[in-house]
Amino acid sequence: MACDECGAVLDGGVEACNALSFDMMARSLDARRLVVRRTFVDAYALQHPRTKCDWPKDVARHLLELCCAIEYKGSLDIYSGMKMWIHHAQIFRSCSLPRCVAA
Repeated sequence: MACDECGAVLDGGVEACNALSFDMMARSLDARRLVVRRTFVDAYALQHPRTKCDWPKDVARHLLELCCAIEYKGSLDIYSGMKMWIHHAQIFRSCSLPRCVAA
C-alpha cells in the first residue's frame, strides 16, 4: 500500500509513512544534527502538502529552509532572516491553494 501523498510504498500507507517520519525525527534530536532534522522536516512537509503545509506560506517557508540548508550550510542567521521575511511578507495573502491540491 502506498502513501496517499508522497507515493512511498509502505505496509500501512500514510500511517506508516507518518510513523517512519516521526521515528527519523526522533533519531535527530541531538543539537549537533539540527540542520539534518530541519532538512528532513522540510522535505517531508513538501512531500505531504495536503496535511503538512498550510498553503502558500508553509510551502514557501519549507522551500526557503531547504535552500538555506543546501546553499548556506544551515546558517542560523539565514534561517532567522527568512523566518522574519516570511512572517511579514504580504504577497501570501493574495495566493490561493492550487486546484490540483484543493480537491
